[in-house]
Amino acid sequence: MTDIVALRRHLHAHPELSNEEHQTAEFIAAELRKWSPSELHTHIGGTGLIAVFGSGNPGPTIMFRSELDALPIHDKIEQPYRAAGAVGHKCGHDGHMATLCALAQWLSTHPPRTGRVLLLFQPAEEIGEGAERMLKVMQSPDSAVHHLLPIDYCYAYHNYPTTELPLGGLLLRPRVLCPASVGVSLKLMGRTTHAAHPEDGRCPAPAISSLITFCATLAAQAKGFALATIVHLNMGEKAFGTCPGFAEFCVTLRADEQADLDTIKAAFAQEAARVAAGHGLSHTLSYVDEFKSTVNDEAATENVRAVAVKLGLPVKEPAVPFRWSEDFGVFTQAFKGAMFCASTGKDSSQLHNTTYDYPDELLPKALAVFTGLVELHTRT
Repeated sequence: MTDIVALRRHLHAHPELSNEEHQTAEFIAAELRKWSPSELHTHIGGTGLIAVFGSGNPGPTIMFRSELDALPIHDKIEQPYRAAGAVGHKCGHDGHMATLCALAQWLSTHPPRTGRVLLLFQPAEEIGEGAERMLKVMQSPDSAVHHLLPIDYCYAYHNYPTTELPLGGLLLRPRVLCPASVGVSLKLMGRTTHAAHPEDGRCPAPAISSLITFCATLAAQAKGFALATIVHLNMGEKAFGTCPGFAEFCVTLRADEQADLDTIKAAFAQEAARVAAGHGLSHTLSYVDEFKSTVNDEAATENVRAVAVKLGLPVKEPAVPFRWSEDFGVFTQAFKGAMFCASTGKDSSQLHNTTYDYPDELLPKALAVFTGLVELHTRT
């Protein structure tokens, strides 16, 4: 695994933000070419890549997914491969890419006996855009990758700091693994006036106050788990003689079930319109970072469990879904699939922390699960 560790550390040292993963994609493509895939498709839905390892025989199409992007977070690890600048691989996508590159290396000497294996590297996972774009290209009859459909099973994993399992242990559950979510930005426009005469203006502060209270009750409108988190508020300036006439209010909505997310999304939009009108304000709503619910197929989940048991890796089923969202949900909505979390051990920093660093010791364990899935689907 020495070369793969070096590859992972190179990726860690050269992170790129969502939709800017040009050098990362070029580097991955060059590495994949070393292992002679049957096909290599680049610039799919932006910087996305798909490597194909075929058998030449009929059989299932199995897809494994990784992400290309990093986060706008400084890297503060005390290692020679620490990234410079204000971007860092603080979600472990460098480790996911390295795992798929290791799988490509393994497939070059252990090709599938039946069917084919796809290694998909998607852009813009952190903002919920890349998977949808890549799938749209794949589904287009005129695209160069349409022939890769249908996909029988798709798999992915995420590194995950936890004290519940030793390094390499799996957190795995059928049905919902991660919720659907969306970022909502509300802009309220009124009229600025002198602070001595607020009655002559239309200040959005009372409307904002009402919406903050409303957000605390919004989750109750869902049948299952739902959550509204206020993430940003901007109103006026530090000008003590001015009563503001503009505000921006941002909230993240999430729910285990897409139907519940649709419900609270519509409820917030309706309440925003009612409150704005009641205070004589105009308003606009926009939506960003939209993620579908990641729903694990039960058969695919059992495939992962069977491989883990065979490898002697401990497996624990979380009682409830995780609260963070994942762009892999686009693929599990379209194909049978499963995502699992691999423990980074008790000494790991938390994800999205400046000191987070994917542990190299996890690479062979994650690779073993993926090679086990290849063997299960294409050699039995």
